[in-house]
Amino acid sequence: MRAEEIYKQFFTGGSAGGGFAEMFNSFSSSNNSQPAQLILHLTFMEAVKGCKKQVSVRVQGSCRRCMGSGGEPGTKEQTCPYCRGRGEEVIHTGLFHMKSTCRHCHGHGTIISVPCLQCHGTGTSTTTETVNVKVPAGVANGQMLRAPVGHSEAHITIKVEESKVFKREGFDVHTDAYLSFTQCILGGEARVPGLNGPINIKVPPGSQSHHRMRLSNRGIPRLDGAGKGDHYVHIRIKIPKKLTEQQTKLITDYARTETLVDGKVNGIETQEPVGRHRDQEDQWHTSRKKGYFRS
Repeated sequence: MRAEEIYKQFFTGGSAGGGFAEMFNSFSSSNNSQPAQLILHLTFMEAVKGCKKQVSVRVQGSCRRCMGSGGEPGTKEQTCPYCRGRGEEVIHTGLFHMKSTCRHCHGHGTIISVPCLQCHGTGTSTTTETVNVKVPAGVANGQMLRAPVGHSEAHITIKVEESKVFKREGFDVHTDAYLSFTQCILGGEARVPGLNGPINIKVPPGSQSHHRMRLSNRGIPRLDGAGKGDHYVHIRIKIPKKLTEQQTKLITDYARTETLVDGKVNGIETQEPVGRHRDQEDQWHTSRKKGYFRS
């Protein structure tokens, strides 16, 4: 007999009508229980600050009706007619005769006479249990938590809802601060949202749009406990759409004196300032004297 034929009889049953394949399948199926896979939805602030949640998990445990025996309460087990109570059977596979655990009573030597009406003789039942999950502060979208469930565990994937105010990058957060153009020109103070409440910031004079201010250690807690990330505030300038007559006059007067316009302002008859021409002429004459330009 060739080696492959021997393996075939051993692992596919051969002439024994099931053989080792059936035993291996029953062994793998009884030991292949996988952890429950769950998804836990959190708000942005719940993920930042941490929270406690309750989730429902369907778990497999002992049948409560038969207490895991598989037999209907009040009935007795019978001697296995296949192995006659020995719990073993002899498998003939060609040239080999091997003893193995009885496939009918699984080595117990007895079989259930009347199966349990609830679990149908399996001895197990599926129940729903409530599990308390402690979510650590700083958890991120897509991360997985493990929670014990009876003699097993549940794998919980975190899904974090996006914030309309904050944008997260690692353990840093970013927000926009919408300031008036007078605040940016003259400087002042502004109030911006923070993870632990509003934050007062100082606006330096001459602040430009899209300027970024860093607030150290005001970000998201690190999971390893090593402090927090930073909070970055991005300056955005609010331009008024409507002005009063007085405001329009003031802005118009300012526009007539402005020297940094590259182009034209509506309603203003502007000429390039004389000072700029004189500065350019002075620079040209100075450069000519130094020999930078030769005719």
